[in-house]
Amino acid sequence: MKNLLITLILILIPSVSISQNISINLTYEQAIEIYKGLIQGTNSKNTMRIFEDAIKQSDSIHLSNERIIENLKAQILEKDNVINGKNDYIANQEKIHDRESALLKDNAKRPFGIGLIGGGGYGTGGSGIQGFIGIGVAWQPFRF
Repeated sequence: MKNLLITLILILIPSVSISQNISINLTYEQAIEIYKGLIQGTNSKNTMRIFEDAIKQSDSIHLSNERIIENLKAQILEKDNVINGKNDYIANQEKIHDRESALLKDNAKRPFGIGLIGGGGYGTGGSGIQGFIGIGVAWQPFRF
């Protein structure tokens, strides 16, 4: 029984000491310092919220700018295709012009030509105007 009482006392002593209240008395300066720290913490929390909102806005602006850049790249590619098409057309026209110029120069070097000839007039074998058809050879000694 004695052992039982000693065991109960040993168990109850720590629980009494643990359940006691702790009161802290602060000086006025310490209380002001704690208050300032709490205000500063609140301000820091508000600043962090502002930064988080700014980061979200910058992300949306960044995505918007990327879309604008992609649209501009597509427009530039489209314009490049149009320009390349026009350059191809111009190159083709230059080839055609060169071929036609070469043909004209080749034809201009020939002083003789063969052609069909037709006309009409008064002949000796009949009365009135008579027509005629013929093959002619032309010679051009001078070119103007």
